[in-house]
Formats: sequence, structure tokens, C-alpha cells
Amino acid sequence: MHLSHMIAAHGYIFPIDDHILTVKNDASFYRFQTKFFWLSRCTKAENSDYAVYLCKRAMYNKSRTTLADYEMDSLSKLQHTLQSSWQYVVWQAEEQIKVDKKRDKTERKILDSQERAFWDLHRPAPGCISTTEVDRRKLNRMKPKILPYFIRGCPDPKGSPTESLKGQIEFLKRQLDRRRQKLSKVYESLKNYSNLYNEFDEMLTPSDQGSPWIVENTDFWDSEASNAVVSQRRYKRWEISITELLKDPVGYHQFAKFLQKEFSAENLDFYADCRQVKALPMSQVPQKVAEIYQLYLVEDAKYLINVDAQVAEQVRKSTCEGGGRYSFDPAEEHIFNLMKNDSYTRFIRSDDYKDYVNNMSRSKTPTLSKLSIFVSKPMLSLSNSNLPS
Repeated sequence: MHLSHMIAAHGYIFPIDDHILTVKNDASFYRFQTKFFWLSRCTKAENSDYAVYLCKRAMYNKSRTTLADYEMDSLSKLQHTLQSSWQYVVWQAEEQIKVDKKRDKTERKILDSQERAFWDLHRPAPGCISTTEVDRRKLNRMKPKILPYFIRGCPDPKGSPTESLKGQIEFLKRQLDRRRQKLSKVYESLKNYSNLYNEFDEMLTPSDQGSPWIVENTDFWDSEASNAVVSQRRYKRWEISITELLKDPVGYHQFAKFLQKEFSAENLDFYADCRQVKALPMSQVPQKVAEIYQLYLVEDAKYLINVDAQVAEQVRKSTCEGGGRYSFDPAEEHIFNLMKNDSYTRFIRSDDYKDYVNNMSRSKTPTLSKLSIFVSKPMLSLSNSNLPS
């Protein structure tokens, strides 16, 4: 039984009515695997082949070929991973289906079971042991590979320090040439970014005032810096992301007014103070950290922000241990994501924002340079200040 179980576990025989590669002491029927799918002849199973197999089974649309839950998850992940070549995967699946339909029904059924057994071996169901995985215990017993001295950062015991440094330099140069990400993903990311910001680039899409990069005309810079009249380009950038909105002093002010109406202006105040404390001299950081903690995070704080208990405990420990400029990072990230996913979305869809955009040419917004979180001037607290309408 043990020998037969090992033969089945390595995919040379497989049960007909079960997808767990084992041999049972009962009346179950088994089938020999074809030589093409033997583990000794096909040691590596590619993700692209597995994607073709899952697509083909999904296209059959029959109850006997319905994908299991873990196979559906695998198909979804593979579609995301192989998105650049997914059309080729679908085409391969369709061609294989056409070839299968020309075969005899009995032959097609046998080939389907053999292919299913092959992937049960290389992509087993959750909870099943795969014999194709590397045994970690054997790896621990193996002699560790000794890296070259210039990779370990140690001086060469047989050479001079100069040679050791030269070896490190050569190694680092080779590392610079290695690709850390697939070029197809880099291309897609760069393409999407270019398409998104194309209309805001004066060199690619000049405005009616003329591109300041081409002609000697500073009207564009003046209009962009003005807080009295906001151009269409500026408020269009607000709709890209919350970061673009907060970069603009006018956008920051409009968002602050919206948060005041929703009684959550303390979130933006806290985020702005956290940004400000990171730019302060070290001598002023402890005092500012204590002020922020007392203002937003203590139980009876004047402008208490809504963070979970785990984040509040992390900030409390970090503040008590030293009160560095990065003490509020967990709370800052939590509040930023809260504004990004909730407040910002509702602001863009709000009637106040739509009315402001429609009346942009007639709006007279006062100078708000002190309200920008990206300028060097002190931040004004919006929770206890009277904002102009």
C-alpha cells in the first residue's frame, strides 16, 4: 500500500472518481498516466499552461467540468498576473477545445482525466500535500551556500581592501542592470500615467494663453498661482486624487469648508499638523508632538479624531518612548485613508463642489497660502477658525 501510494502521489497512476492522488484499500478504479504527463518527463508546470487549462474547462460550460472554488480563485489571480498576454491564453484554450471536439468521446474523456490528474499533482487543492514542492527539511540539512565576500560585505581575506571595494562596485553595477519589475507592467503604468496627466502638461497640451515653455509669456504661471480665479485645468486636477486636491491652496480650502459642514474638519487639521511636524527642526519636534497628542488623541481631546484602539495604542507608546516626528504615522495613514475613501469621494460628488465649478469664473476666493499643507508657512487650524465663504 505504501509503494502504491507513493506511485500515485507522484502522478504515475490516479483515481478515476477522485482528485486526491492516493491509493485506497477498496474497490476504487485507477488509471495509468500517459508518458507525456510523467513527472520524470515534465518537471515544471508553467502558470500560462495552467491558465489555458482553467480557461478551457470554464468554456466547456458543463457540470462535469465546473471549476472548484480554489480553481476559480487561481483563474482570477492568473488573469491579473498574465493580463498582458491573456488574449493569447484565451485563444489557446479555444483552439484546444476545437481539437478536442474532433476526438472520439471515450478518448476525449480519458485525456481530460489525465490532464486533470496532471494539474492535481502540480496545483493540488488546498490541504493536499504536493510532492513537487521542495522539502524544507532537506534544505535545512543541505550545506549552506557561501556567498562571495563582496556580496556579504566582508573584506577579502586573501586580497587587499582595494580589490574588495572593486568587487563590491562591480557587484552593485550588475545589480543596477537587473530588472526588478516586468517591462510590460512598467509600460502599462507609464502609459496610464501619461494619458492621465497629458492634458495638464504645457509642453504636450498648450493652453490658450500659450505654453511658457515655448513662448516668453508668463500668463499661465500667473493664472496658476492666482487664488482669485481658478482655471479649468486646476479643478480638473482635483478630481484625479485627493493628493492633487490638497496640493492646491484653493482646493484645500474648499475641501476644508466641506469637512466643516460634515463636522469632520479635525481629520484634515490632524493630517496637516502631522505633515508640518515632519518639517520642523529637531529642537521643536518634542513640544509639537505633545501638543498634537493632547489636541487630537487623548480621551478628552478638544478635537478628538476617530482612530481604532490599536492605532491609538501604537501612537501612545511611540509618543511616550520619545515623541519623534514620525510618532503619528499609523494614525496619519489611517486618517488619510479615511478622507481618501470617504470624505474626498463625497466632496467630489457634492452639490457644493458642482456649484463651485459652475460658478468658477465669478468666484472670488481669498488668498489662502497659509492653508496649503505643502507650503513652509505655519498651518492654520480649521476646526476653530472661521473660514471665509
